[in-house]
Amino acid sequence: MTTRIFLARQEEQKKFREVLRSLQPNRWFSKNLPTVAKLLPARKEVVNASPHIFLLYGEGGMGKTSLGRRFYELAGEEFPNSFRVLRLDWEEAKNEFPSLNVGHEAIRPESVLEAIYLAVSKGRERDFEKYRQVGKTLKQIEEKVDKELQARQGEGAEYAPILKKGLSWSLGALRKLPHAESILGAGDGKVDEAIADGAVNALVGLMKKRLTLEERRIFATPHRQLAEALGHGLQAMAEQKPLVLLLDTYEIVDRLECDRVLRMVIKAAGRQVVWAIAGRANLADSFRLSQDYFRGYRDEFSENLYVYPMSEFSREQVSEYFAHPEIDVPLSDDEAESVKQFSLGIPFVVQQIAAMRQQGIDLVTILSTPSNDREDESPREAVVRATSDRFLRYCLDDRDKKAAYAMAMMRRPDNDLLKAMLGVTDLEPEMRSLKARHSFVLLEGKGIRLHDKLESFLQDYLRCGLAGQSPMVRELSDRAVTYLEPRLSEWTKEPTDTADYFESERIANGLLDLVQHKFWQDVEVGWRYAVPRFVESWQYNRDWQKQLLGVIEAFQVRFDRDSKKRLQIFAKDLGYSSFDPDSRKELLDELEKLAKRGWFDCDRKTERMLILSIQRGRLLDELEHYSECLQIYLEAEKQLPETALHLRKNLAEEFR
Repeated sequence: MTTRIFLARQEEQKKFREVLRSLQPNRWFSKNLPTVAKLLPARKEVVNASPHIFLLYGEGGMGKTSLGRRFYELAGEEFPNSFRVLRLDWEEAKNEFPSLNVGHEAIRPESVLEAIYLAVSKGRERDFEKYRQVGKTLKQIEEKVDKELQARQGEGAEYAPILKKGLSWSLGALRKLPHAESILGAGDGKVDEAIADGAVNALVGLMKKRLTLEERRIFATPHRQLAEALGHGLQAMAEQKPLVLLLDTYEIVDRLECDRVLRMVIKAAGRQVVWAIAGRANLADSFRLSQDYFRGYRDEFSENLYVYPMSEFSREQVSEYFAHPEIDVPLSDDEAESVKQFSLGIPFVVQQIAAMRQQGIDLVTILSTPSNDREDESPREAVVRATSDRFLRYCLDDRDKKAAYAMAMMRRPDNDLLKAMLGVTDLEPEMRSLKARHSFVLLEGKGIRLHDKLESFLQDYLRCGLAGQSPMVRELSDRAVTYLEPRLSEWTKEPTDTADYFESERIANGLLDLVQHKFWQDVEVGWRYAVPRFVESWQYNRDWQKQLLGVIEAFQVRFDRDSKKRLQIFAKDLGYSSFDPDSRKELLDELEKLAKRGWFDCDRKTERMLILSIQRGRLLDELEHYSECLQIYLEAEKQLPETALHLRKNLAEEFR
């Protein structure tokens, strides 16, 4: 494992120091005159002032956890005995509490509150008496409800499930029921129109006389009562010594209703508690996602909010990391730039590469594309796999993973194609749910895509390790091809000239999409579809041909020796600077060999063979073999289809 060192993030550390300094008790009195210090008046709470909140956000591997640990160390080293500092990693808590290990969408607010309570209350149980009392009251209410449910045998029994459900509802519990406010008093929540008035009336008739006024209030807003009681307990702790709470991997529990409840705790805890929340999502800014609305922390807290997106390493920081005395494998400027480009500046990737260099593995070996002959995992593949796993560590089920794979496999955002790949009739709720759970899902115009950094590494991961092996990848590529082929066939009905395909943005992009997904199916399938398009674009649109070659090159990690040689031949002739007759002859020989194998044996075979003839004639012309060139053009003229207007024009120009 790499030695843990910490670089950069100077602004974040500076602000953290300032906040702690502002809350620090008078250290001179506390140390030298402790009796006097106890007699000094307590610092007055600033009315309506926000607590101090640090929000650290960014994708996996960007250093959020490292900075949180640095905050923890900084508070202990620079402010000894001045603060209680507690760190709660939700990933670890998930493994400790079964109620948190149920998947993001199933985590309840009360589970989050209980985990925080158990983490902070050890040895301070008296401060949290109110919290325990609220919890006890809720259990007593549940017992009364259970008795009532058992007693219901006749009229009103159909409403019993609604009564039971009220105990576990989100903010406000019964507050979501129509007319509940007039019965239970003021509180939070929205009306749920799906519950009929009759059900509410029956509910009240069942329980109103069985609950005290205090029990009704708690029953109406159970999460608010628990959250505020927990916050008051934290406030009591912080009155004697300010408290710093570090919440890491917050994305584990950050669903909307859980986050709203945590904010209640933050507000109730007061200014003597400093919060540092590290997660993947940007909690600071409000946004609307379909019918859901997330109210950002900037709108909730008027001041003392410090928002830090965790950015990637610069080239200079990469050099600094490798040259650090505890790493001690310095890089040249060119090597640092290579690491920066491959890693995309992700600290986690930089750390993996540094660890391999410490083991004596050459940088070239780490960064180079692995040979197809290797059976074991190359260093590069190990980095790609570990980074992809880091990004996807919270895709807890195959449904989420399939959506991430599908978006990575796509050449560009295309919601219709994504819907077909996932096999859903309505994409919006699927993506809204995915976006709520994973911050690496981005909305771009009308399209949905992955964060650039995840997309880059996940594509490499799928091509290196899973393409051709994973049933999920094969299923997604098959669905994509099944959808794209008829769509493209419909689009190409109107143009009669092949050259027009490349002038239509819709068709040109559709062809590239289909090439990509054919290669996802199988390398041979991809080549058989791509080569005829390569020939056509060679004649009609060299810019599109270059894009095609880019799609093909992306899959070279899966190529055998013949495929790599073919790619090299194709790429060598695409240079625009000068004409190389040897490269052109090699390309023509390769294409004519593939034609003999039957790779052109489908619609427009004649046109493609004529293109090869014309390109062969151009080579002969460049070599000044004019009579042979003329003979080829004359033969081609006899076979030209009437609809190939652009090809006729091209041949006329060659004659001239």
